[in-house]
Amino acid sequence: MTENIDTSICLTKLTTSDGPLVYRMLQRIPRLENGFYNGAYDLSYDAYKRWLIRQDEISRGINLEKDMVPQTMYWLVVDHIPVGYGKLRHELTDILRETGGNISYSIEPTRRGKGYGTLLLSHLLEEAKKSGQSEAIVTAYNYNFKSIHVAKRNGGINYRITNVKHYFRFQL
Repeated sequence: MTENIDTSICLTKLTTSDGPLVYRMLQRIPRLENGFYNGAYDLSYDAYKRWLIRQDEISRGINLEKDMVPQTMYWLVVDHIPVGYGKLRHELTDILRETGGNISYSIEPTRRGKGYGTLLLSHLLEEAKKSGQSEAIVTAYNYNFKSIHVAKRNGGINYRITNVKHYFRFQL
């Protein structure tokens, strides 16, 4: 007899009240890896709480620094445990088109290889569509075969390859 296992998977938007589970996940994702920057890495818990407030402001376009655009962060939560996170930029500048697109994501290292990256990107694309965007751009370094695979699995069209990166376009 096969056991039926229910798994709860959802995408939750960053809130200023996010607590220790999110904090612990953020401490396991490196500060900079494959072009993804985790600004909460190595922060004290109090500094993390201030970081959440700042990220909430950024998502609402408050006090943006020069060349910044509004960006919302989301957590991928599996069985009530955050396993990764993604960033959705609400618009793109010419610089962002070249450097990172409007969606980026990372999965906590011990949770990789389980399909969570594919799920996370799928959910982020849906959020981009809900926000009224008609297309999304995702970039991946040439050596990051897993991210390239994730983009393709989500229907990304590889419209450009340079010596450094693959560029994927998603019609929403």
